[in-house]
Amino acid sequence: MSYKIYFTLFILILAPYKSLALSMQNIEFMKRTQALYKFEEQLLSSLSVPHALQFNESPRKKWLNVPDFVRRRLMAPTEIVEYSDTETKEIFIPVNFDTCNLKEIRGRYICISFNRLQSTIQQPITSTFLFLDLPNNSLNNSTYFIQDHRKSTNNTLPFTKLNDNLLKVNIYEWVTQQRNNVRHDNHQFVVRCTEECDRNVLEESQLFLEVVLGPKVISRRKRSLPSANKSCTNDDIMCCKRSFIFRPIDIGLGWIVSPREIRLNYCMGECNDQTSNISYSQVMSMIKRSKNINLTPQQWESMKFCCAPKKYIGIDVIYLTNNNNTFQKLHLNNMIVDSCSCI
Repeated sequence: MSYKIYFTLFILILAPYKSLALSMQNIEFMKRTQALYKFEEQLLSSLSVPHALQFNESPRKKWLNVPDFVRRRLMAPTEIVEYSDTETKEIFIPVNFDTCNLKEIRGRYICISFNRLQSTIQQPITSTFLFLDLPNNSLNNSTYFIQDHRKSTNNTLPFTKLNDNLLKVNIYEWVTQQRNNVRHDNHQFVVRCTEECDRNVLEESQLFLEVVLGPKVISRRKRSLPSANKSCTNDDIMCCKRSFIFRPIDIGLGWIVSPREIRLNYCMGECNDQTSNISYSQVMSMIKRSKNINLTPQQWESMKFCCAPKKYIGIDVIYLTNNNNTFQKLHLNNMIVDSCSCI
């Protein structure tokens, strides 16, 4: 009988601690949920869409079918504008071959056009590169170039070799002129190679247009890494940064192909007058200790310090757009909590 009494007393003693642990778990769950909502809300707002995108075919499968050089370029760290909250976007658009309507063209060539730029891109363009991905071991000593037969002078631009199979050319001025001149919406460009190239090389190649949108600036800096601020440990009860990992696909954002996992942070913990070093906290601490100032319970409550984000960092997101097979890279500023503080 005595064992039952001791066991009952033991349960009664542990009950408050169990209740406190459950309360802390609920608070952490709410914090994580709020962080997810904030991420989704800011992402959809940046895309100017009211709800998550839907696709019949797996965006991940389409992403894996994209040439390696496209994936590598999109996944490279973004260079962001110094002291700017402007979001930069990079788009890779597959370029399809057209039926050539230029009878005077001779030799080995293909015809292409960029009509989609007129309707799909409304923002200012910072740079535009055309990439030519050739079949393996087919470059040899051939020279490749692109022609614009609308221009009377300087109508040919050479491709620059990046590796054994990949070439690129800067066509920013041509694309900009085409966008500004509505009379040439259907204008074609011709990609040609010298006589040394194989006749079927161009037909078997892939072309992608890389378009960077955003402000044109002189000074840029590499994306900053998270600073070494205090992160929570299991025993921490004071204000600190906590993190958790989630997969976009688990919350209905399967059209995000990179990163596959995102580490979101949130702030949690207790604050007191000593945990903040700002002048306001010192003054509030003096007021609370003063016997000459009478405060109401509401005033006491409103003067409490909160554990909140102090600094944010950005994140690069690559996703499949509504235009089939077109992947876009978006740098979202101020998306992840980098440090916490009592404010």
